[in-house]
Amino acid sequence: MERVRISPLQGAMLLVTTITSTAIILLPGAIAGRDAWLATLGGLAVGLVMAVTISFLGQRFPGETIIEYTEILLGKYIGKTVSALFLTFFGYLAALTLWDFGVFISSSLLVGTPMMAINIIGILVATYTARYGLEVIARVNQIFLPLIIISVLLASIIVFTMPKTSLAHILPVLENGTKPLLAGTAKVADWLGEVIVLSMVIPFLYPQKHSRSVAMVSVLISSLILLLVSLVVVATFGDISPTLFFPFYSAVLLIEISRVLRLDVVITTIWIIGSFIKISFLLYILAHGTAQWFKLVKHNFLIMPLAVIILSLSLIILKSVAEYQSISLQISGYLLFISLVLPAFLLLTAIITGRTTGKKDVK
Repeated sequence: MERVRISPLQGAMLLVTTITSTAIILLPGAIAGRDAWLATLGGLAVGLVMAVTISFLGQRFPGETIIEYTEILLGKYIGKTVSALFLTFFGYLAALTLWDFGVFISSSLLVGTPMMAINIIGILVATYTARYGLEVIARVNQIFLPLIIISVLLASIIVFTMPKTSLAHILPVLENGTKPLLAGTAKVADWLGEVIVLSMVIPFLYPQKHSRSVAMVSVLISSLILLLVSLVVVATFGDISPTLFFPFYSAVLLIEISRVLRLDVVITTIWIIGSFIKISFLLYILAHGTAQWFKLVKHNFLIMPLAVIILSLSLIILKSVAEYQSISLQISGYLLFISLVLPAFLLLTAIITGRTTGKKDVK
């Protein structure tokens, strides 16, 4: 295994960036309308179950990634098939993040610029970063995540002070019944399910005994950020929130501080950096996991061809924003299957069979 070490703090910060960097712009719970904040709380409950499941697996197999111990638990052929599903998920997530990045930039900042040009620049930056490894990605993220959180807090405070913003807009609760709430909860759980990337990072944590805290704290912090953003959006737009594709960004656009400082530019810049870090991180774990799947010693030479695949997928994965909104609920089942059902099945299998790794934990 690659000689890489990151601290529990760096691991938790990477997870928070992975989950929130795109979620704060798209706000997955917005589909629940006024009840978006309730959907976030429901998603938090599911996210904590995912976090505990992944951390328990990591503690049973401290020296292995999910690609490796899946084969230990299920055998060579079934194990490789299931681990291929995880790799597909990481690749899909990277491509979807790059698509989000391209759509946002081409529709809000560089209007009229071909999405292909934007995505090429994005994947080139991510490839350059990923080649430097996990430690560099973690350190860069350690610098920028506080800026992301501060910018979100600052924007939220300012939006709440605007005359037309009122928390009274969250009422009445469950106005449209439980169906929109359940749909929003499923979408929030999808996003929090990205905590599964921890299963590729636990072997690099030092010390690994804090992996459960890393998982749970990262999900909790991510949920609190999403809860704050959902309250901002609902307090600003009320029941029209589900009609907005970038609801938090739309709220930030209403802020007028001065002609010199435009907070939407600050938020956009910080969000772009967060997206780069997320894509770089996903590209790294995809390359590392693919090398493990093929039993290869090194993974760096896989980064470029995988980057080309991710770029290609980002250009064909969805045709429009309308298509994204129409199929987002349809793919929730697949995402929850990968991030919740399969890890729970692996943990149950490990408990029943008593299987564990022979490698010792890092103290």
